[in-house]
Amino acid sequence: MKKRDSGIELLRTIAMLMVILIHAFLYGNFYSESIAAGGANAEFMTIIKLSLRPAVNIFLLITGYFMVKSEFNLKKSYSRVLYTYSRIWFYSVILTVIFLILGSEYCIPVMSSTPMPIHKIILRGIFPVTSQMWYYLGNYIIICLLAPFINISLKSITKKQYQILLIILSLFMSVWMTLLKVYPFNLWFNSFSFGSIFDGKNIFSFICIYIIGGYIGLHAQKRDNPRYAYLYSAFACLIVNYLLMSYIDPELGYRGVAMNYSNPFVILQGVFMLLFFKDFHFHSKIVNTIASTTLGVYAIHEFTFVRSFLWENLFDFREMEEISFLTVLLISVGIFFTFAIVDYLIQKLFAQLKKIKKSKTEKTT
Repeated sequence: MKKRDSGIELLRTIAMLMVILIHAFLYGNFYSESIAAGGANAEFMTIIKLSLRPAVNIFLLITGYFMVKSEFNLKKSYSRVLYTYSRIWFYSVILTVIFLILGSEYCIPVMSSTPMPIHKIILRGIFPVTSQMWYYLGNYIIICLLAPFINISLKSITKKQYQILLIILSLFMSVWMTLLKVYPFNLWFNSFSFGSIFDGKNIFSFICIYIIGGYIGLHAQKRDNPRYAYLYSAFACLIVNYLLMSYIDPELGYRGVAMNYSNPFVILQGVFMLLFFKDFHFHSKIVNTIASTTLGVYAIHEFTFVRSFLWENLFDFREMEEISFLTVLLISVGIFFTFAIVDYLIQKLFAQLKKIKKSKTEKTT
């Protein structure tokens, strides 16, 4: 069996840590506290927050990069979807039960002061995808269901045709979504036919990013060593985005779109990072094992009431004096590894149950 390179698995792990940091900045109020303090630290934290924005796009790029090469086998593809969904459903049900047992005072969504009605808690827990318990995981499941059919189309077109497709998608799903909020482009661009698509948190934008990842998987040049020019390019995108956000006339409105997932600079940051890490060839069982827990880490720490407990009870940075970014980083790393251990043990449990089921099936036959 071919061993999977750990370069992209390392990127997957980094992206998960980036997600936790984003939530520490937002829900833990670290960013708002930094901005309120003002000065150079506020500007530095703005750059850090911008650097974290490609995290979700990176996960989608990696998904497209690997999945696009898969053969059209619905049984095999959907068995993976079923396994992924079973993990998501397991966490949703178990965590729902735990918080119902703890009591209504713990069933308060983040940034809310009132407990969620019990019937709504139960229904959301039983139907995590359709209720969008996790918007990313819900969209991810849909993409996995569509992927076999998308892949057939992507592999049947030429490289040039694929490039034309990317240009069209980028113009409508990224450039348009950014310019419609920026003066003077907002005079002739609007989002009336797109609703809330402009921020990039929707299935259409996710498919667009998936397709970009697929292009890298099918057509990007394979190298023996990573090109550091890609990292420099990712950094350049970050700096340009920061300069546009901080120093262009605020009346233009760019600040309102600088951190959107659909922003071209945010997308390009993720693309350049994948281009670097895909050629970072090494093998580490530890890295691959940690990376395998990222789905579980996301599901646990972003579960509605866990999120509230983490960032409003344990780590509300408004209550901590002189909190530093290093401290927030260490807390985020701690959260990551705590839930990674939990997911690792759950995976072992799933594997053991699968082995028992297989053994029983063989005995009956």
